[in-house]
This record gives sequence, structure tokens and C-alpha cells, in this order.
Amino acid sequence: MPAFALWLFPHPDGATRAETVVSRATADAELTLDDAIVLDWPGGRPSPGYARVFSVVLTAPRRNEVWADLLEGIAGGAGRERCDAESVQPELPHSVTRELFRRFHPGYAGLLLIGDEETLRLLVAEVERGAGPMASGGAWG
Repeated sequence: MPAFALWLFPHPDGATRAETVVSRATADAELTLDDAIVLDWPGGRPSPGYARVFSVVLTAPRRNEVWADLLEGIAGGAGRERCDAESVQPELPHSVTRELFRRFHPGYAGLLLIGDEETLRLLVAEVERGAGPMASGGAWG
């Protein structure tokens, strides 16, 4: 069962800085992740977007429709029904989707990592040390 780490930033460059830290740390230690996504919701845009992090070796990326359905649910206020769709569950646990619904809003950016617990523990420490102040962050098993 993969572990998850999610950070949300009240400014767009927070996720970019965190992505740079993750890319450097994974390259230095030859680590891999299942998946890594940068989330972006500029103020004034009706819905959020995402981009896969290709600077990291990904071994089990989630299908694009998982991310599209999740972000459509967040933007449209479709709530849990959209996140319970077959494309999202069981790909992402409720703890991660719930956190996104509660804290990801226009003007925010985020970084979501999926991988084994030991790798994420190392990366959480690196991100918290090197990416600057976080709006919120956490890791879930």
C-alpha cells in the first residue's frame, strides 16, 4: 500500500520550489516515486490544473482521469460523490481527497507525492527543510 504526502501553498511558487527540492533529493539518493503531481489553481481561473513531475523517476503513475475527475470535483463543488467515482477510488485514499477539498482553493498550489513510506519520510524532511514556509503539509500511510 503506497503512502501519500501532500503540501499546499498559499502562493504559486511554493509548489515549484518543493518540486525542485524533491527532484534534487530523488536524484541524489537515486529514489523513485509511484507518482508526483503539481497542483495549480491561479486566482481568477475557474478550475485547478495539474502537471505530472517528470524530473523524478515514476514507477506507477495514476491515470490522468484520476486527477481530472478529482480536480473537476473540487472546482465544481461536486464534493465526495465525484471523489468516490471509480476513477478516483481506490487510487487515492479519502484522507488525501478530504484534505484537498478542505484546503485547496483558488490562489493555491500544491505538491502530491505517492510512494513507499521510507522514501516519503526522507522527502518530507527535505521539502520541509528546503522549500520554505508551508500553508499545510502532511503525510498519510
